[in-house]
Amino acid sequence: MDTVCIDKQSSAELEESIRSMFQWYRDSYACVVHLNETNRKVGEMENDPWFKRGWTLQELLASKSVLFFTRDWKRITRRDNDKIDDAEAKDDCPLMSTIQKITNIPIDDLLDFKPGLYNIGQRMKWASKRETTRVEDMAYSLMGIFDVSIPVVYGDREQAFYRLQVEFMQRCGDWSLFAWEGNEPSPYSSMLAVSPRCFSSKAQSHTSHQYLANQTFALTNYGLRAEVKVYGPDENGDWLAILAQLGPDQHLSIVLEQIGDDEVPQFQRRALSNKKIPSESINTLKRRLILIK
Repeated sequence: MDTVCIDKQSSAELEESIRSMFQWYRDSYACVVHLNETNRKVGEMENDPWFKRGWTLQELLASKSVLFFTRDWKRITRRDNDKIDDAEAKDDCPLMSTIQKITNIPIDDLLDFKPGLYNIGQRMKWASKRETTRVEDMAYSLMGIFDVSIPVVYGDREQAFYRLQVEFMQRCGDWSLFAWEGNEPSPYSSMLAVSPRCFSSKAQSHTSHQYLANQTFALTNYGLRAEVKVYGPDENGDWLAILAQLGPDQHLSIVLEQIGDDEVPQFQRRALSNKKIPSESINTLKRRLILIK
């Protein structure tokens, strides 16, 4: 309904509406979802465009009551609220379990989502396969989910998502923000991703971890200033920044290339690492203050 209710000719109204949209859905009596490419069967939902749009993610998460309709405007279930656990429903329709498989969102979050800066990498993964017409909207559609606010400026393109990540860094110390894959860093920092699509790997599946890097870090004019355990260099001259321990001899780490050897060593991020390092070797390392451009 935002396409007919928001005066997009007014930049002030547009910005206020985008900032308020998550709360609108949260406060609504019910969110009506029309699945235009779904006929009758729940199994057809997987290919429905509604699950691929960036803006509909907050519709799904924010709304306390959701009613799903098929292509010909027939209810998928007879439930008063489709957003309940299938086990508690009086029918045998596997609606929420199907949505969980489509979206990779845990059932607990689907049923009772709490916005905020929790498990940033995992929540980014939920948006990684979604698309928006405007590049900037991939950032703006996530503001309510993470409970943050940034200026809405169209024409910023990839800078909008960069500004969103900077806001995250100013408010929390979650290193999973840097656990993205691919060769598409932000044009403004090698440590930050260019868009949510970089968060589609298995690295974002880990929600239980022990941080080994200092959770106090800051983005400066020289790069990301942080205290981390640095392992290396290897035979290729690469270093590993060890960010967190995920399990025995399993760590979240990134490959760094050293580009400066001043009082505070300077590095540039190259990739997410899947290299296994014995925990005994990690335990002997001390944190070093470094800059990552």
